[in-house]
Amino acid sequence: MTNALKRMMKTNETNPFLKHFPVHLGEAIYSWLNYISYTSDSNVLAESSVRYPLAEFIERRLQKPVTLEFNHPCVPQPPTGHKRCIDFVFSKIGENIVNAKKNEIGEERVYIELKYVSKSYKDSNEIQRVFNDLVRLALVSTETNECYFILCGGNEDFCQFVKGSPEVENGSDGPKLKQYIGNETQEEIRSDYAKWLYLEKTEENEAIMTILTDSNSVKSIKGKKNYTKGFDKEYNHKKDKSRVKNPVKIPKTICTELVYIRDSSGVSRKMMVAIWKVWWAKSEEENNDQKAT
Repeated sequence: MTNALKRMMKTNETNPFLKHFPVHLGEAIYSWLNYISYTSDSNVLAESSVRYPLAEFIERRLQKPVTLEFNHPCVPQPPTGHKRCIDFVFSKIGENIVNAKKNEIGEERVYIELKYVSKSYKDSNEIQRVFNDLVRLALVSTETNECYFILCGGNEDFCQFVKGSPEVENGSDGPKLKQYIGNETQEEIRSDYAKWLYLEKTEENEAIMTILTDSNSVKSIKGKKNYTKGFDKEYNHKKDKSRVKNPVKIPKTICTELVYIRDSSGVSRKMMVAIWKVWWAKSEEENNDQKAT
């Protein structure tokens, strides 16, 4: 065990908020979404509207600043247009991330990507955005950095467009989705998301999925889309010389673990929140390549 990992474990143990961070975060988002949905027009809810109350909650509980739209340290930034950013970043040890060195992943940081589910999530472009977020989080994961991916929104939209349940109108909670590894699956998969993310609680084992980025798990169910190639095309575009010179190396194996889920099944509330921890399961070859750079 490295000294950095020991320090991280000590930090989490001495801070109850950090020790159970996904639960505190999930409960805060879930409560806020339901409050807004009851007291105002639900159309005001969107990805952008969730970010600021979420950042404020973390700052008040942790007493540390949260940086929004932090330039991703592992991908080249385009010369013009929208920057490649991580939605939220904060330091567990009080590091001033705003003044951090460019292209530095850092230690004992928490990186968060957030998505608000809507009807558009049945489209391949939105599925690609989710896959891109998982890759981008994996790139900044280390033994001391924690990375989380959050999906939140209406419970019905989640069941219909993320789970892919055809029976959502009849009150069904959707199909039981089993772990998908490589080219094999134990049960029918009704959405591309279900290849990368556990979408239900499981009592049988840890809710960990393994994404092999060179296998069928990155191909769409209809077979017309390869999400690894989609990421590569966007982030390593041949027309952008800076990207060709420093291409983004896509992790071969990405792991996700469902660490929090709360939906509105059986109660009057209509929102849901799910949080996954994301990390890069590096091979020996990938570890050696990273050390060499």
